[in-house]
Amino acid sequence: MAGVPVPLRMPSIFKEGPKELPFLNVHRFLSRTGVNVPQILGAWEKDGILLLEDLGDTALWDRVQGLAADDTVAWYQKAIDELLKIQIRGTENHDGSCIAFQQRLRS
Repeated sequence: MAGVPVPLRMPSIFKEGPKELPFLNVHRFLSRTGVNVPQILGAWEKDGILLLEDLGDTALWDRVQGLAADDTVAWYQKAIDELLKIQIRGTENHDGSCIAFQQRLRS
């Protein structure tokens, strides 16, 4: 199976084009903020190829089917906690070099 290269040239939602693969840029930022992200096992940026840790293919909805209500709530609470971590720690640790902070909205 052939890989599909990811272009480094991005649409005009960014102030300036990224200097690296956007995934790597955001991954580094999220890692520093303590968010759970997959481990990068290999990166061939020029070819647009990343080898990532496999986190499985079970969706949260599928995971909680058949569980007791308390267990279902616990799984969803973990997901919400992770989203809050992204929002709160990400805001506290604002990093202008992260492309997530360089997006702009069109009016």
